[in-house]
Amino acid sequence: LQQQQGAVFLVSRGAAAHYATATNVTKQPLVQEMETMKRRIREEKAKVSELKRQVKDLKGALVKAQKTGKKRVRKDPNAPKRPLSAYLVYANEVRDDVAKSVQEEVGKYDVGAIGKKIGAKWHDLSDSEKEPYFEKQRTLKQEYEQEMLAYEQSVKLEETI
Repeated sequence: LQQQQGAVFLVSRGAAAHYATATNVTKQPLVQEMETMKRRIREEKAKVSELKRQVKDLKGALVKAQKTGKKRVRKDPNAPKRPLSAYLVYANEVRDDVAKSVQEEVGKYDVGAIGKKIGAKWHDLSDSEKEPYFEKQRTLKQEYEQEMLAYEQSVKLEETI
């Protein structure tokens, strides 16, 4: 790299010396070409900056369109809540015991540590040990579906009134 820089330096020095000794007649076409190149570069820079501005405007418009396009659907507070998964049924059952053991280990109520410990305990359970929780989940799901049917009928009834 240093050799290349040295070579560029030598060529530049030679070109500068040659240009310094040249007459105005010889320099004139070079000066005109340089001015033409400068003008073209300025025009291209202006085009690039205009394109950058357009891209920025389009990105802003896209973000705005995405935000306004997604209108959040308000959930009816009277609608039945979704049923718990088998894991959440298990977590609710063992949370107090796990929280006590974590509090003894760590010295404070650490939600993250409690969640990790419950997850590890769930992972360690065999399929047969998990089955009662899956059964409870199925029961909760059936209850939810019945409540949802009743809710949908009541909503339809209110709309007709």
